[in-house]
Amino acid sequence: TVREKLLDALLSSRYDEMAELYSDGVTPLEETMSDPLVLVDQIENSLFIQLKQLVSEKAYLAQARSIVFNIKDADNPMFRFNLMHRFWSPDELAWLTAEDMASDSKNTERMQ
Repeated sequence: TVREKLLDALLSSRYDEMAELYSDGVTPLEETMSDPLVLVDQIENSLFIQLKQLVSEKAYLAQARSIVFNIKDADNPMFRFNLMHRFWSPDELAWLTAEDMASDSKNTERMQ
């Protein structure tokens, strides 16, 4: 299911890599991160309501795949960091474009 794939991607993401991105070093990373189980539930619920019910199952599945891809992308640690630190709300995630989720290097590559 979508929920299981999102959870698997989040739980298998590299937290040490995200810790390196946490620049101020004052607050422990774990204290500011979202609980992956809660976050996955909220993301999948938002995708279901905003896309599957209002648009189409195809849009729902496509956005879920895009989110999972970007969570797993080793070249995109900022996406995981921003996701776990709620840079975007679950409702906003439903409408992010591929460009919004992509790493800076991927967006630069696309521009060329």
